[in-house]
Amino acid sequence: MNLHAPLRRLLSLVAALVASAVLLAPIGAHAQALANTRADDPPPQPEPEPEPEPQPDPEPDPEPEPEPEPDPEPEPEPEPDPTPEPVPTPPPAPDEPMPEPEPEATDAEPEAPAEPDVEPPAPAERVLAITGATVHTVTGPTLRGYTILTKDNTIDRIGRNLTIPEHATVIDASGMHVYPGLIALRSSRFIGNPPQDATDPYDLTMLLALAGGITTAFDNGNVAKLTYATLEDHFVRDNVFIDITYSTNNPQNRKRLRESLEAIRNYDREKAAYDRRKARDPLLEEDPPDESVLRGRNARFVPLVRGQRPAFARAQTTYDMLELARLAETFGFQLVIEGAREAWAIAPELARANVSVILNARNRVPPNERFNRPTGSSIENAAILHRHGIRVGITAPGAGIGTGGITGRDNLNLPFEAGFAVRGGLPEDAAVRAITIDAARILGIDDRLGSIEPGKDADLIITSQPLIRYTSNVEYAIVNGRVVYDKDMDTLFNHIRPREGSEAEPPKDEWPRRLDRPWRR
Repeated sequence: MNLHAPLRRLLSLVAALVASAVLLAPIGAHAQALANTRADDPPPQPEPEPEPEPQPDPEPDPEPEPEPEPDPEPEPEPEPDPTPEPVPTPPPAPDEPMPEPEPEATDAEPEAPAEPDVEPPAPAERVLAITGATVHTVTGPTLRGYTILTKDNTIDRIGRNLTIPEHATVIDASGMHVYPGLIALRSSRFIGNPPQDATDPYDLTMLLALAGGITTAFDNGNVAKLTYATLEDHFVRDNVFIDITYSTNNPQNRKRLRESLEAIRNYDREKAAYDRRKARDPLLEEDPPDESVLRGRNARFVPLVRGQRPAFARAQTTYDMLELARLAETFGFQLVIEGAREAWAIAPELARANVSVILNARNRVPPNERFNRPTGSSIENAAILHRHGIRVGITAPGAGIGTGGITGRDNLNLPFEAGFAVRGGLPEDAAVRAITIDAARILGIDDRLGSIEPGKDADLIITSQPLIRYTSNVEYAIVNGRVVYDKDMDTLFNHIRPREGSEAEPPKDEWPRRLDRPWRR
């Protein structure tokens, strides 16, 4: 028996154990370092410890051969490096999700991402400031040296030393006068019918009307603003009046109108009485009045009798106007008379019936000598009606706009028409009211237009001199807070008394005719 076989077997076992220790030492060191770096992380799922590899059984020794006797003790193995190389972490098992590291807890709120360096958006509101002007509020005092601040479509503030936003459009109106935009109670081709669909915002007639100070027009029962170059906020209202005809020249029509008004009034009275009886006795077995009288040709007069809309009639003579006033008193409706050439002769009767009048101050008709009563026109017509408390609106003889000159008989010179009423004795402030606030009240739009007050629409005109003065020019027209006409920027009238610093040249004069141009026959 060989005595060295047990010794060799022992040495093989020791060598296997040393090899296992050397293999497992780096893995343990790496695990300890990973545990130290992730002390705050949640512990990962425990991994199954690797089973030690089974040691192979020692092979049976061959026939012993004579060998040199080995040393009694094996040579010591070299010690492993204390800083082992990093061993990659083994990937998780397929069924085991990779644990996600949780964010570190902190008391501070997360910082918002830095915004790009861009310019802030422009302010949404549209601001206009008119500074240093004499402000004619019409319904209040005249304010000298005040500032008007408008925001979007409305007047925001009126005062001194107002804070003007940096993005505001500023008009220096020092030495000028500001009035509410003028209202044309009689116009043609300023607006379409209906205004929302048929108005041409680039029509020359609209621009000429703005040059004359008109910012709102009434035509075909519609009221609209002269929003040049845009139709935004153009329409104001429709179906303003109920037209009626009650002339002595058409007695049959007078009879039908009166029958319709009486049928509607009688129905309303019977219905009111029926409602009272029904309220006292809910079990009352009685049929209500027949509603058929409200249909057909009577339907259009129902709002008139019930006071929902005023009547509009055209009349010139005292007899026709007296008949209309009596009809309005009988059925209790509001009445507006256009024309009213002889209204001065029956002013007390018209005032008693609460009639409003639309007239032309320079209408000239001689008296009729066949009648033993006052007839014909009078330049004092507007002044007499004003003294009796009658609301007066002034129009031009022509409803349109022409190019016949500064003294034309059309709406280009509406302030000039009001000046004729001043010549007849109407106070100047009343003449201004006749083409602003009183005109707005006749049309039922005085809650928005006709005066300069905070909260009302920003429809304004700026004139070089007081409005009624003959030499006054409209320098700016503003509708809904937008400058839609600037005299010096336009080519219509920029050569007439241009503002300081403006050098507009007058247009070429075509008269007298040049000799080289043949005459037309």
